[in-house]
Amino acid sequence: MIGQGVYTLSEVSRYTSLDYKLPRETARTWFKPRSDLKGRGPVFQSDYEPVGGDFAVSFLNFVDAYVASFFRRNFVKPKVIRRAHQLLQAKMRTSHPFAHAKLSTDGIRIIHEEMTEVDDAELIDVISQQLLFSEFTSRLTRLRYDVDTRLAYELQIATGVVMNPRLSFGKPVVQNTGVSTYIIARQYVANNKDAALVARLFKITEAGVLNAYQFENSLGRAA
Repeated sequence: MIGQGVYTLSEVSRYTSLDYKLPRETARTWFKPRSDLKGRGPVFQSDYEPVGGDFAVSFLNFVDAYVASFFRRNFVKPKVIRRAHQLLQAKMRTSHPFAHAKLSTDGIRIIHEEMTEVDDAELIDVISQQLLFSEFTSRLTRLRYDVDTRLAYELQIATGVVMNPRLSFGKPVVQNTGVSTYIIARQYVANNKDAALVARLFKITEAGVLNAYQFENSLGRAA
């Protein structure tokens, strides 16, 4: 797990999007069979085997869910998301097509022109609408990709806040540092919101302190 990120399904739900909270149950059924054994089974397969009662997913799993959540927020049916993921797995020859750079550079075209096998115009309609096309492209430009594997290795989840599996097990950190936004936000509150003091203590910028606080506050974790 070192360098690959570690996330519970609750964290997948929490971090997937700040403007659209993915229900925890949805995150669960994307990665684990339903408790009543109904449905078609998980959409994504975790990169990690369960250990006892613990279940975790990798950063690339998280990015798959991050992209899929965009489609879900725009009312794309689960069967369409599932089929798109399956087809792109084969076309891109990767287990994580939604986390692949090709989805960012050519993915709109691939989905729009080549995904007719989905047999559902819904996904194409979502992407082809100009407003959503722009929003989807913007979402993917927040990702940075490895030049060799072409897979995502960092997500700018908010202003001045990144998630990188090589830093703090992939949890949100202040950009250009390895310092947890959660720790910074709590220290900022504990020190009477003195950004200059906290910045000196952790050797980061005051802007970094404020970005961390704003991010954690948006999650309801700053108090």
